[in-house]
Amino acid sequence: MSSPVAGSVAWAHDATSDVYAQVTAAPSGSTADVSAVLDLEYDLLMKSAWLRAEAYEATGREAQLAQLDEHRDDVDEYVTGRFAVAYDGVPCTPALADVDVVERGERAYASLTYAFACAGEPEGTHEISSALFPDAESFVHSTETIVRYALDEEEGSAVLTAASPTLTTGSTGCCGRWGSSSCWAASTCCSGRTTCCSCWRC
Repeated sequence: MSSPVAGSVAWAHDATSDVYAQVTAAPSGSTADVSAVLDLEYDLLMKSAWLRAEAYEATGREAQLAQLDEHRDDVDEYVTGRFAVAYDGVPCTPALADVDVVERGERAYASLTYAFACAGEPEGTHEISSALFPDAESFVHSTETIVRYALDEEEGSAVLTAASPTLTTGSTGCCGRWGSSSCWAASTCCSGRTTCCSCWRC
């Protein structure tokens, strides 16, 4: 993705972006309940957090890591304001545990690991919600958050969009969790509690 001037409406008309989220139960013995690894396009993240040009124009892993470290609080505030995990309707408390830079399709992505502490009784369900990189920011449009999760004895995948921003573990009918006209990886979605079904929109 190129790096036009922040706030360029023209960019939003012809550029899109995907966020990748891997959400799992936290390791045994952890003080957290849920672990989430989010991969977001580096330059878009730094623009969306309204940081200066030296942050979003940084190139090379070491320079980008340095900028993420310097602006850790701003990045954390942006992400946690738009990505959330809840347990039985009660928001879990996020903590930014690790920051890295990885490459996806020849683009630099900030890879942020979050630990979420959740309160509630056993046998509940989790909700994962994303409103990252919305159209209103005028940088990109039609952002999809592609989620793979393993929570509450259930494994599955989903695409979260502005029209369908939340998935709930244990929902009936796996296809109902797909919120876009495209599917990620396979054209099926499976979980431990539901029957595998074809994603007919593919």
